[in-house]
Amino acid sequence: MRRDGRLGPDPSNWEIRDFLTFRINLLYRLLDRQLKKMLAEHHDLSIAEWRVLGQLATNSPTTVRDIAASTYMAKSQISRAAASLVRSGYTVRNKDAADERSAVFAITKDGQKKYETVMRMNRERQRRLIAQLDPHERSVMFDAVGRLIDYVRGNI
Repeated sequence: MRRDGRLGPDPSNWEIRDFLTFRINLLYRLLDRQLKKMLAEHHDLSIAEWRVLGQLATNSPTTVRDIAASTYMAKSQISRAAASLVRSGYTVRNKDAADERSAVFAITKDGQKKYETVMRMNRERQRRLIAQLDPHERSVMFDAVGRLIDYVRGNI
């Protein structure tokens, strides 16, 4: 049994369901299922399409490689989503002037409208989610998650 509280709880007797990583993954999967249902029912988008559209709304034009670097999504998943968004008229695809083998994607006016509509829904979803925590819990959670992201990012 650890006595040094700075090292955190002693996980030596934990079951997998007790691991922080398991619990975060469970929350992630539940939130993704909820988002998938909302996007399909109201916006005819997949989660990957939504995430690519969101990246293009804030950083357009950009490449699949750049989206992958900022989201940690697989390039193949991004490529499929971007191609679908082109077919829907939400993005356009052009050749990358710096690298002829690469494509550059940019959001269209229709894509920007779709992004803004879905963002309104997502902002409300986020508001309802964080309303489950009191202001102090929110502050601690956002700080803690940020520190965990920094820690893990520094170790990969």
